[in-house]
Amino acid sequence: HERKAIKKSKNKSLKIEIRTVKNIEEALAEIHRIVEHHRNNLPAEERNAIAKILHKISGSEGIFTKELNNLKKIFRRIEKVDEKQFSEMRDRLDKVSGKEKNILGNELKLEEEKIRTENSILDIEQKLENGLNYFNNFLHTAIKQMQESTYPYDAMPYLLKARVSLKDISVLLQKIKALEDRLLNLAKDEKKELKKEKKKA
Repeated sequence: HERKAIKKSKNKSLKIEIRTVKNIEEALAEIHRIVEHHRNNLPAEERNAIAKILHKISGSEGIFTKELNNLKKIFRRIEKVDEKQFSEMRDRLDKVSGKEKNILGNELKLEEEKIRTENSILDIEQKLENGLNYFNNFLHTAIKQMQESTYPYDAMPYLLKARVSLKDISVLLQKIKALEDRLLNLAKDEKKELKKEKKKA
């Protein structure tokens, strides 16, 4: 009966597609359940199957970086003034008045928002890189314990750490989605300002 249970668990894990973050969460949860249930009685065949899945997950970095790359692509489409132009715009703000001052003030606010967004993207990129390094290190150690240790249950602390690390990464991915929405709003605001500039001209 125990052998059948292991085989059933193994097959269920192997059928999990590693295409999304949710797939990875489900695969790790299933591996956690199998290892917790069988502890050090996990046969070599099942241990190797689990190690293969973990190795596949560790090679799926593109799943995590896809949204960030998309975000950076959107940002590159948005026109941004350089530091010199930004400084000149601020100086000009003190010299103009009325409608022109109002339009220039809105342009400056837009440029400031672009700078803040760019800084947020750089910050999140660094955090995601660090998070993925931790995540992959935990996975690689779990793989090593699963393949080389006499006691497969030695992999459990690293599986748990990998799952915690994945939760942290998921939070970052939510922030990336929020930044993407912010960028799309920025693009809309930019179009509005361009229309105003054309009317002024």
